[in-house]
Amino acid sequence: MAGRARAFGPGRVNLIGEHTDYNGGLALPFAVDDGIVVDGQTTTKRTIEVIAHDLGEQDEFELDHPHGAAGWRAFPRGAVGELQRAGVDVPGARLQIRSDLPLGAGLSSSA
Repeated sequence: MAGRARAFGPGRVNLIGEHTDYNGGLALPFAVDDGIVVDGQTTTKRTIEVIAHDLGEQDEFELDHPHGAAGWRAFPRGAVGELQRAGVDVPGARLQIRSDLPLGAGLSSSA
């Protein structure tokens, strides 16, 4: 049975300092309206296909071997690996990632 899902992650701005919240300083992060949308659809394959539309790149990996990539590809692979370690039966899927955050503008969740 195929399923579809959509998830949204907002961009983030930090008004007062960077990396000061864990050093006892002040920090004021807040979410913005722009962000990243992931549309997913399950498949009958034992693979995960990820398309990063904004980068014009894609990745595909076997569910039995999710690790072993660098850059943005490490995030979906790591998420699948951790879900599997937690006992979740991850189905094959096709994920499409789109964002309206400007690249390199410091608005990502890790900025």
